[in-house]
Amino acid sequence: MLAFVQFPHPKDEAKPDRKTRSTYDWNCGKHHRRFMQASGAYTTSGDSSESQSGEFCFWGEWEGHGRCVEQLNSQDRESPNYLCKPILSRPPKDRTGLQNTDPLVFGERFRYSNCRQYSGKCQTQLRNLEPGSVILYGSTFVDRFVLDTVFVVSDKRQPWRTNREFPRNNELIDDILRDTTLKPLQNKTCSDTGGDYQDLVIYGGVTYAERENYGGMFSFVPAQLCSNGTIGFKRPTIQLDGIVNPESTRAARYNKDVIRGDKEKIHQLWREVADQVVTSDLLLAHFLSPPERKDL
Repeated sequence: MLAFVQFPHPKDEAKPDRKTRSTYDWNCGKHHRRFMQASGAYTTSGDSSESQSGEFCFWGEWEGHGRCVEQLNSQDRESPNYLCKPILSRPPKDRTGLQNTDPLVFGERFRYSNCRQYSGKCQTQLRNLEPGSVILYGSTFVDRFVLDTVFVVSDKRQPWRTNREFPRNNELIDDILRDTTLKPLQNKTCSDTGGDYQDLVIYGGVTYAERENYGGMFSFVPAQLCSNGTIGFKRPTIQLDGIVNPESTRAARYNKDVIRGDKEKIHQLWREVADQVVTSDLLLAHFLSPPERKDL
C-alpha cells in the first residue's frame, strides 16, 4: 500500500528522575517525547542543498536512559523544559513494563518497527507500506498537528516475530535497535495484543544518500543548531488540507484514497512538509550519530 500517513502519538515531554533531576530512568509508563541533543548531519532545505554536519537539538522518542544536560526556561506548554542527552544501555533485567523506542532515528538509517502494526489481535495496514510511502509522526496541540519525525519508507525491510531470535547480519538490526526497541518487545511489555507475540515488519527509512531514488525525499527530524545561543523550539505546525487532520489523536490516517498510487503526489506533499519546517527556521536533520553507550 502506497500511503501518506499521519501518525499521532503522545505529545507530553518526559521529565528527568525526581530524585537526581540530572538523569532519565528507562520509561515504564506512557510514551513521551524528549527534547534531545545529538551530533550528525543536516540540510537547510528539502531540495538539493548541501548536507552539513554539526550538533543540534530536536524533538523525538527515546524511552531508554538519558542525562539531563540543561534545564530550560520554558514559557509555555509547547516549548521544552529539559535538554536530554540519550544514553545507549541494555534494558534492565530487574524491571518490567519497559517501553520501547519507535520510531528509532539514531544510526545509519531511521527504523520503524512495531507501533500500531496491530489493533487488538488484528494486523493493520501499517504492516504493508510500500517503498516511497511517508509517515508523519506528530502530536495535536489544541487544534494543530505538530511534527517531530518524517519517515520515508525505503525498500529495506525485515519481518520479525517477537518470540524468535533477532536476524543476524542484517543491516536494519544493530545494537541500538536490539537494546532500545526489540528486547523490550520480546518481554511483551508494550503489546497491543494483550501480551500475545506479534509478527512485525521492521522498516528502514530512506537516507539522504538514497533520496534521488525516491523523488528527492529522505527521512528527517526538524532540528535547531545548538551553537546559535538559543536552545529550545516548539515543534513545527504542519497544515495540509484534506491530508492532515489536527483533531486526530489516536488512529493513523493513511490518505490512500487521496494518493491513489500517485508517487508524484507523495513527493509534492513531502516537499510541502519540508518547506513548512524550513519556514519555521528549522533544519532537516537526516543523520543522527548513535548515543554514547553506558551500561547502567
